[in-house]
Amino acid sequence: YEAQGGIVQPGVDQLPGSSADWHTVQNFVSVRDEEAQAVLISDEIPMVQFGDINLGKWQYIAKVEDPFLFSWVMNNYWTSGFPGVKESEFTWSYHLTSTENTSNSFASHFGWASRTPLTALVSPAGTQTNGDRLASTFEIENPNVLLVNATPTEDGSGIVCHLREVDGKKTDVSFEFQGGKSHRIDEVSVLGNVLVEKIDSLSLGPFEVKFVKVSTD
Repeated sequence: YEAQGGIVQPGVDQLPGSSADWHTVQNFVSVRDEEAQAVLISDEIPMVQFGDINLGKWQYIAKVEDPFLFSWVMNNYWTSGFPGVKESEFTWSYHLTSTENTSNSFASHFGWASRTPLTALVSPAGTQTNGDRLASTFEIENPNVLLVNATPTEDGSGIVCHLREVDGKKTDVSFEFQGGKSHRIDEVSVLGNVLVEKIDSLSLGPFEVKFVKVSTD
């Protein structure tokens, strides 16, 4: 499943003694084998348990013996200070799919796309049609590279893009631009400080995170 800043396999990619009975999902949770996977995500209820309803186990290391996933709609499992019941109306939703594609990249793109609302923009009617129904200013062709965030710089000189490799393999990222304008890409730090000027491509190691600044030249 996707945790804060990366992908985690319970009991493997976590520190001993960290939360092993409950897990908080960011953008997807996947149950998979060598042939297929099922991917689940919810906007409203991120807490899940793997393998069993793990009450009173307090595992030091997570042990998932069965391919079961339990979604906790509410959680008041605490020994003091909280009532044993909760009353009110509550609405939640799930996004669920299955596929023969067992990659993290498929699960990541499904989860992020499901949780990202469609942005609507009202445009006035034009005097003529240019024949283009779709357009993309900036595109990353690599399916295993996730655009986590794109934020305008404080001085308004460009956009800082947060990129993450999700399939655990070394990747060279190329950038595609449309629209006729000349663009510049710099590799920057998390604070936006330039590390390498005017790059044409970017190398990402397995699960590595890097930042680039996109601006008009």
